[in-house]
Amino acid sequence: LNEGKLRLPPGRLSAAVAEAVRGLPEGAVREAAAVLVARQEASRWDMVTVPVPCSCGSPSAVGEQWDAAMTGLGFASKVIEVGGFGQTRVALYAKDGSEFEPCWQYSTTFNCSVALAVVRHRGSRLLLGSVHLDSHTKDLREDPVLAAIAEARAAVGLDAALVAGDFNYTMEPTARAMAFGGKAALVSERLQSELTKALAQQASKFVTALPEDLQGFLLENLATPAGRVALATLDGMPEVLALPFGPAASSGGGGCGGELGALRLTGLGVGTFPTYRLCNKDNLAFTRFAADEAAFGRDEKEFNCCEGPPETAEEPLDSSEERLLAQDKEAKATRPKGVLTLRSTACISADAVKACYFVDNNKGHSGAIKKRGSCCRLGIGWMDRLYVGDGPGSLAGNDSTERHSQAVQSDPIFILGENDEPLDHALMTWCVDVPLAGASSPFKG
Repeated sequence: LNEGKLRLPPGRLSAAVAEAVRGLPEGAVREAAAVLVARQEASRWDMVTVPVPCSCGSPSAVGEQWDAAMTGLGFASKVIEVGGFGQTRVALYAKDGSEFEPCWQYSTTFNCSVALAVVRHRGSRLLLGSVHLDSHTKDLREDPVLAAIAEARAAVGLDAALVAGDFNYTMEPTARAMAFGGKAALVSERLQSELTKALAQQASKFVTALPEDLQGFLLENLATPAGRVALATLDGMPEVLALPFGPAASSGGGGCGGELGALRLTGLGVGTFPTYRLCNKDNLAFTRFAADEAAFGRDEKEFNCCEGPPETAEEPLDSSEERLLAQDKEAKATRPKGVLTLRSTACISADAVKACYFVDNNKGHSGAIKKRGSCCRLGIGWMDRLYVGDGPGSLAGNDSTERHSQAVQSDPIFILGENDEPLDHALMTWCVDVPLAGASSPFKG
């Protein structure tokens, strides 16, 4: 979660985490050994330095709301926490802290913000990372992160890695979108034209609104699951991050020799909403999203999702429709205050999409094109992501080119801070199985 250094009301984070895990496969929390918490622009509101050390032996800067949220899930043992106040932080919470041994850590805010930790678990070395990449450079922005991971590999060896964070890639023109065709190709072409114009501006900092037609294409497609699937072909995230070539540490009596060579992007859930840049001016996003989801349900074939909720029903509802509306009404009544699940199955109106992604508190950056240095990007995308790396010698075999880990993404969670100020990034959650060398079962987190 990129917290934007905003303050959250007491209990709101626990409510958001509880909503997030409901979207994971049944039994995910029960079977998990630990939870990796990756924070960017970590809020100072609940952080205090305490003399009691983590198991890593250093003083802990405690995030009290995160501690409460993890304890509520059953992960009360904080194995390690790395990172500075108000910066990028990574922490590992376990059910049984004795199963994990911290053996390396690193953090920096130079060029980009990175917090890394390596723990030994069942004889294998697992790297845990939280990153916030620089948004001012288009190329090579991952290099500081990859160099730090390569340093860990050289120091202690790595068998697997989980790296989550704000990678600062949004929608951009892609060959995949052009091959997909239809509106995706049209958006890709129009976006390329607008990015080229913005990049040609002499100013090093520049923000411009989208033309009406391009904004209209985005509003139409973000409203439905099928439209979001099409727009996902414009996802700008690199699918693979290759580590710099270099020596790996020996296994030291466990693991596979630490030959981790690359990180692979976890794919988007089908129909998932963008995780950035979320808005809620005058509470319009929360109100319209909930109203539209209740009115349209989750079957886009029955409704024109760009026209808004029907004012009256022309025909009586059958029992299944009545049940669906009753369930939606009950969900709305019991929904935690300030927490909204952006369900991938939801159909909403163009007005709701606009309230979520285009109407901020007069800053004008949401849904706009922004130039910063050599980077020019659209302010909408799936920026908050997870990369997973496996070394050779995993449970599935010894071929290091195969991808063995499995990850399932939950729906994005939209959170409001104090005074209903929105966090502009969604809380993202994954259930991950990582095969470990020499272990009879994978690491589950």
